[in-house]
Amino acid sequence: MIGNLARKRTNLAALAVLAALIGAMLVALPPARAVGLGDCETSGTTLMGLDDSCSFTENTGEVAGGEDVGDPVSSNPAVASVTSGEITAESYGTATITQDAVVDNPDTENINEALAAISLTVQVRKIEVTKIEFGSFDDNDTASDRSDDTFTADTDNVFAAGANVAVRVTVSYSQADQPRVTVSVPTTGLSLLAISPSGVRGTSQSLVSDATGDPVRDPGMATVKVQGAHTLLTDGAPAGEYTVTATAANGAVISNKATAKLTIGDAGDTVGSATLALGLSEGYGSPDVSTHTAETGTDSQTGSINLEVNVLNGIGNPVNASDVDEIRIVAPFGDVMYSSTGSASDPFAVAMSNSIPGIALAKGRVIVQIASSNDVARTIDVRAIALGSRSGVADTDTVTLTFTGDANSMTVDDATKTLRSVNVERDSSNNLVNDTIMLLVSATDKGGNTANPPSSLSFTISDPDGRTVSSNVIRASQANRGTDGKWRITVTNVSGDSASTALKTGEYTLKATSGSISDSASFTVAGGAMNVSVSASDAAPTAYGTITATASVTDEDGAVAADGTAVQFSSSDDKVLKEVGDTSAKNTKDGSVSQQFAVVGAGTALIIANVGNVSDVAVIESTAGGTAAADSEAMMAGTECLTNLAAFTSWQCEEGVNVSEIFAELSGRGATAIHLWNTTRWVRYAVVDGVEIVGSNDFLIKQGDTLYISN
Repeated sequence: MIGNLARKRTNLAALAVLAALIGAMLVALPPARAVGLGDCETSGTTLMGLDDSCSFTENTGEVAGGEDVGDPVSSNPAVASVTSGEITAESYGTATITQDAVVDNPDTENINEALAAISLTVQVRKIEVTKIEFGSFDDNDTASDRSDDTFTADTDNVFAAGANVAVRVTVSYSQADQPRVTVSVPTTGLSLLAISPSGVRGTSQSLVSDATGDPVRDPGMATVKVQGAHTLLTDGAPAGEYTVTATAANGAVISNKATAKLTIGDAGDTVGSATLALGLSEGYGSPDVSTHTAETGTDSQTGSINLEVNVLNGIGNPVNASDVDEIRIVAPFGDVMYSSTGSASDPFAVAMSNSIPGIALAKGRVIVQIASSNDVARTIDVRAIALGSRSGVADTDTVTLTFTGDANSMTVDDATKTLRSVNVERDSSNNLVNDTIMLLVSATDKGGNTANPPSSLSFTISDPDGRTVSSNVIRASQANRGTDGKWRITVTNVSGDSASTALKTGEYTLKATSGSISDSASFTVAGGAMNVSVSASDAAPTAYGTITATASVTDEDGAVAADGTAVQFSSSDDKVLKEVGDTSAKNTKDGSVSQQFAVVGAGTALIIANVGNVSDVAVIESTAGGTAAADSEAMMAGTECLTNLAAFTSWQCEEGVNVSEIFAELSGRGATAIHLWNTTRWVRYAVVDGVEIVGSNDFLIKQGDTLYISN
């Protein structure tokens, strides 16, 4: 009896201790407190949390008219109040604090007291969990330094049952207090391991954790990554997908729930496959893809070429860095460097013995940079071998790189566009913009390999008369490589800003020279439009549809007008032809431009093309929807004798006609029947599908008869 009682007391004590330990993980949240943020932002928005405050210097003095300057005013006092140069956050939202400008008082001795108007914007925001990540970190013995662990995010969030998973939570907040983060997991299979006291499991864990770096308030809310504080245990968890939730709090202010999913199953922790491909020569670290320049596989003997190694795990997802021991680069006579991201903040490091540590992988990828040893022109065959830390070896295909010598020959292609004789384009400030064209340039070395063009070219430009043109008139640039990897020389009209300084029109020659190598190309300078001709794809359409009008524009010498010459199309009769699509002026390319028209009816219409004061027309005879109403046909049909072609009408001609003789013409205009008033009743004539209907009467129409045409 006593023994049983002792055992019960022992069990109760153990339960009490366990309850106390779990309760320690869910300590009461501290109350929110006001935080002074210092000076308010003057050139942007001050981000604040509830009860935060910032300060500014109020204007003092007189406004225009002599009155004292008024107090600062908040556009939304419910969001932000202002008192004695201090703005306080009252509720969530945005507010602007303004105060009038102060003018200079001329009666004050040589002191300029003028002050600009004050306008300050504040935004009061709620704490927010922006990301939940799963991965691993280097374990430390104590909780105090867990926030400094090196966290490695998993690439696919798939883990084998029994793995300990690190959880990192990113929080944006606006108060200076560091946030309290609460992580919760499903009760089936998963649990969280408490840091203090050690060894206690639960499905929810709440604690204040140090930031991994100093919070940065500009340009957004202060952001911290809470890591090393939450360890997720998966032993015994059934295979499947699990949802983990996290919230963050500043005192009584709690964020909305954020969620992330992880999968328990085959984690594919072996190295499954690897690929090697050309990377970017420029643009790593930039989200703007327009700045990305792809490698071509060729560079000068003193240059370097970037490659990308991608390693996948056994289930086809990017491998985790911890699952790769090393990546060996096979590149005979090549110098090897590597970077995880290729950005300026992640400089390339030398791959000792051509070996790259697996930890360099970022989401399964590492960037490898190859240069030719001793700057010798050669080709280098490169491949990569990924070695798994647990198991698996993957070998890539070979990529051949070419490091070329100095250019031994050069080719400059003729221009494909024309250069305007007079600059006409203007920028947003209405300043004239010099017209330009580009000439492709390529080069090869002594071995016939593609080489970079010489970096220092001299140019001679000759006009149509063979006279040399000054670089103050037409200027040629050094060859530059575009984002497509091709090299181009830019030719610019630098003097033709008016008719008096217009370039002579005709064919010019550009000669590019570097030492003993040179090549020549031609380009055309085109003047303003002097002639325009317009044609149509179908001048006599018989059915509804579209036709295409094309205008060809030439200058006074008969050469195609400069690209970008504006042509305005129009139709003389919208009931016959109507422009479709974009009806604004179109710019020529290679001297021509087109516009589509819809054929909407029968008749004659003109397609008109205008270029400044020059124009041309194309005549369109349409019979779509019926026969064009030629006068002779109208006379034969007799419809000219009717006072109206719909509803009530009267026959005005002396000569009579049977109603069937005019019905075909009227039915083509939408008539369904013709009625005659014979002084006692209406007599009807109607035809359906070419057959006169029952009760119809092909009556004779005489002068003065009253008719009714049904539509």
